[in-house]
Amino acid sequence: TDEGLGTTIVDELVKRVGEDATIGIVSGEATASNLNAWIGFMQKQATAKYPKLKLLAPQFAGGTAERAAQISGDLMAANPDIKAIIAVASSTCPGVAQAIETAGKIGSVIGAGYCSPNTARSYLKSGAFGFTVLWDPEQLGYLTVWAGKQLIDGKSFEAENKVVGLEKPVTYDAAKGILLLGPPAVFTKDNVDKFNF
Repeated sequence: TDEGLGTTIVDELVKRVGEDATIGIVSGEATASNLNAWIGFMQKQATAKYPKLKLLAPQFAGGTAERAAQISGDLMAANPDIKAIIAVASSTCPGVAQAIETAGKIGSVIGAGYCSPNTARSYLKSGAFGFTVLWDPEQLGYLTVWAGKQLIDGKSFEAENKVVGLEKPVTYDAAKGILLLGPPAVFTKDNVDKFNF
């Protein structure tokens, strides 16, 4: 869910930088409703669970890594106490990571974001990124085919479904008509090579 993506990235960052850190946000297009929803849930989680956490106002890079790198460099220069920068679009991930590398801030500023393992792999291994959060499209595709087969066979979804081939049970919200794979996947230098997308 959008909420799961927003809360997970904040919770994972707090584990790494503490509850009173300053964190920058570099997003893609200012009008992207999905990216804005994730940012909204980040802010909500920070306010509710980590009142000392300082999330800086989101900066928008449009669709370019170059602009994301420039914004990230400016954020680090203007906020010497910054501990992390969140890349809220896959297009901003390389720019955020490159800015951290260029500034020589690996180890003192952690990059994080919503990036595929293939996009983030080199940055996870260099230390510019601590982790990325996303869904696993292979599992989501598997679940989608399973759900289609259930419907073709005239079977209904239970509140909790055991799907052969998936480790965790899959929940179904009948009121919203949503079958939920589960919480977002967190990719780190330790598990990134298990994935290829």
